[in-house]
Amino acid sequence: MNAPAEPESPAPFCTVFTPTWNRAYVLPRLYGSLKAQTDRDFEWLVLDDGSTDGTGELVKQWQAEAPFPIRYLWQENAGMHVAINRGVTLARGELFLTSASDDLCPPETIAVLRREWSAMTPQERAGSAGIWGLCRDRAGALVGNHFPRDRWDATFAEVEASGVWGDKCGVFRTAVLREFPFPVFPGEKFQAEGALWRRITRRHPLRLVN
Repeated sequence: MNAPAEPESPAPFCTVFTPTWNRAYVLPRLYGSLKAQTDRDFEWLVLDDGSTDGTGELVKQWQAEAPFPIRYLWQENAGMHVAINRGVTLARGELFLTSASDDLCPPETIAVLRREWSAMTPQERAGSAGIWGLCRDRAGALVGNHFPRDRWDATFAEVEASGVWGDKCGVFRTAVLREFPFPVFPGEKFQAEGALWRRITRRHPLRLVN
């Protein structure tokens, strides 16, 4: 007699996705910042792009202790755009936040994303590409400048034309990223993200939040 299948846990609000390659020396900082989140309704999906530095063993230790689900996958080194495409297909969250291995997420990151996403009407969420916010450096200073308006729905081209500069934090609807994967060419390990953001936002504007 077969045992009943374990019920699948509810899908998280957000997938935090980290593509990484030989970054075991810096990943603990990101992990620590995720443990400090005030809203833990997220999963951490780590895609190891061919590391040989013990990244897998490190992440597996965290899987046993973390207060949120961690999924780990390994692939032959193929480039970040290939890793993101794969991560998007496997993500369980409604929103998809790519967090580099040397990033730090302030404790309120997921909570702020939920607040801003919930403030949108269902019709706005259905048509939106996602939410972009601001970044700070490790000293707490703003990177670049503010958006010209708060809670502004705009295309990537409009953002560029407005004079906005500096790194921004972007979280996308997972369904939108599945609709617009990065193009993959044999032997090519780099794709500029901006070209894809332009394509996406012609159809789905971004909600820009200061």
